[in-house]
Amino acid sequence: MLFVIQAANTVLMKKHYLLTAGLAICWALLTRGQDVHTCGTPPPQGNLLMQNDPAAEQKQRQLAAGGPLVLPVIFHVFHSLYSNDLYGTGTNVLRQDLEDMLNFTNTLLRKQNPDTALIPAPFQPMAADCGIELCLAQTDPNGNTMYEAGVVRVNAATSGVPAALFTQPTQFSQNYAAAYAWDPTRYLNVWIMPMYFYSSYAGWGMFPDSSGLAGVAASNNNGAGDGIYITYLEVNSQTSIMAHEIGHFLGLRHVWGDSNCGDDYCNDTPTQAASNSGCPAFPHISCSNAPNGDMFNNYMDYTTDACKHLFTYDQKIRMQTVLANSPRRRELPLSTACTPGTTLPPVASFVSSPAVACAMQPVQYSDNSGYQPTSWQWIFPGGSPANSTQQNPQVMYAMPGIYGATLIVSNSAGSDTISISTTVSVFGYGIFPSAENFESMQVPPPNWDLMSIVGNMPPPSWQLAGASAYGIGSYSMSIFNWNFHPVRSQLLDFSNYASPTLSFDYACAPHAQFQPDNSDWMYIQVSTDCGVTFSNVLYLDSVALNTAPPAVNFVPNVSQWRHAVADLWAYAGMAGVYVQFDGRALPNYLYLDNINLYDQGAMSVQTVAGENTMTLMPNPSAGETKIHISSSGDNRSIEVCDVTGRKIAAFAVTKDDFVLEEETGKRLEAGMYIVSFRQNGNLRSSRRLVIAAK
Repeated sequence: MLFVIQAANTVLMKKHYLLTAGLAICWALLTRGQDVHTCGTPPPQGNLLMQNDPAAEQKQRQLAAGGPLVLPVIFHVFHSLYSNDLYGTGTNVLRQDLEDMLNFTNTLLRKQNPDTALIPAPFQPMAADCGIELCLAQTDPNGNTMYEAGVVRVNAATSGVPAALFTQPTQFSQNYAAAYAWDPTRYLNVWIMPMYFYSSYAGWGMFPDSSGLAGVAASNNNGAGDGIYITYLEVNSQTSIMAHEIGHFLGLRHVWGDSNCGDDYCNDTPTQAASNSGCPAFPHISCSNAPNGDMFNNYMDYTTDACKHLFTYDQKIRMQTVLANSPRRRELPLSTACTPGTTLPPVASFVSSPAVACAMQPVQYSDNSGYQPTSWQWIFPGGSPANSTQQNPQVMYAMPGIYGATLIVSNSAGSDTISISTTVSVFGYGIFPSAENFESMQVPPPNWDLMSIVGNMPPPSWQLAGASAYGIGSYSMSIFNWNFHPVRSQLLDFSNYASPTLSFDYACAPHAQFQPDNSDWMYIQVSTDCGVTFSNVLYLDSVALNTAPPAVNFVPNVSQWRHAVADLWAYAGMAGVYVQFDGRALPNYLYLDNINLYDQGAMSVQTVAGENTMTLMPNPSAGETKIHISSSGDNRSIEVCDVTGRKIAAFAVTKDDFVLEEETGKRLEAGMYIVSFRQNGNLRSSRRLVIAAK
């Protein structure tokens, strides 16, 4: 049978442009939850007709009978390039996540996604069921039942592949893929890579050879790694990136033809000037394509996933044409790799996440059992629920402690059981209020943790520093790192507090060799969902953060510190709160001292109406605080409390003017205090006092 790509609607004119890119590549820029995919495409080869193919008629009969063309997929997961990523962590992605992405791609290929209702009305008639589906391979090239259906895993660190080539699919395909690729006439090889391609591309699709299609080179030099490539960070259940790359794999160009008002060789996609991003308002006019404008809802544009809803009929014809003509593509629908092999007894295995959790935070248990069990029985001592027959249940724990789980899996060939005594540690609460001046020489300090960032090397580098705020005391903690590792409080309970507050002292200077430096910053953040998401409550930009002029090996003197206060009052009355320092200070040292969590409501500053009976000067003070009392009489007293409400000093007032430190006989450490004046036992006035420098 001879297939010819012909215009379904000649009103939409196309112009042919010569391009230079040799592969289809995609990248994702994730900003506020939005994704933008961009790709390059190979040069067009002219208006070629396809050659007869012996299997084409058989495939067309299959389609005519109502059955889709089914392509077996094998995911090659390259993991643990820089660290040992256990199953389900980092680059070693869950099988379920891969399966979910594949199933979602099928809904897009088959026009089963409910968001087709969002396609603009003029484009609704163009939306097509492509008659193509993907399936997870059930047997390996030797016909053996796979431990994980459709998935093989390769330790990237020991694979022999240079790390740099994981970012270069063409080089990987031609020089290293042969050792790992499965027969491309029986399997669609999908490579899940541990790094972005060329540092920014998220997906990469290889074009077919000898397709006979206009706009696709006759030979693309794909190498043994023919297939599609997706970075591990892009694996999720609601992404169109796999559908986009399948489009390239089966001969689709970008809808703008990779050129200004270019040609994608599909007459039912309007000519458009360039790629679209975000989600434009309809109509988006370009290239004189009024009244309907660009088809920015097409999977072969760069709009966000939430904005893409269709393949067209001409795109469907191109993809089916490739499956009828192109080597390594035309054989795929005839493969039996998705036919189940011999049923073997299952091997029980599972993982859970997170490893540490808050009380009543959902813990996800994920089945990783081999040889395809058909039933699951879970036992969760101390959990809710205590039992489950779901494959991947969620469980919550009400009380702090260490918990384990048991999984029994079965199929027609047998059953297997695994018990793990420690699957999750559930946090109790830290101390509130608390004060930390680092004089105990502990890093991290009590009540705080140092957080690692996935993929961040080296590990957290906060350390004890021999410098202290305003020269009071001896120690603080500091970091020198291109990557800021967050400092997070232990879980806090603000249930009984009206005005929780964080105060701290800090010092920072830009590096003298990296000027101008406007990239230093620090946030104070709060989470109420056990660290899943954080909201900013205080932002210090480079101007506010840098307390000293540029320096090398910066060590602050007593005058190069600042005091900051973060209002946490919006979280008053809440249990289960994290407070976190996050940001960056590169490439110089940042110092933190006197990290105090307290409730201002318990330290309310009051003044009797009509009286201003006590004055503190200066405030902030370097340690010589002059107090003036304007209320005469007997039975007068002063009380000094720190931010936790702990009494620091108390003494009788015998004169109207005096120096606080002389009366207490001690030097106050840097930080915030409440000074209260009483007469005859009655509170007359209270004032906040900041000791800033000595």
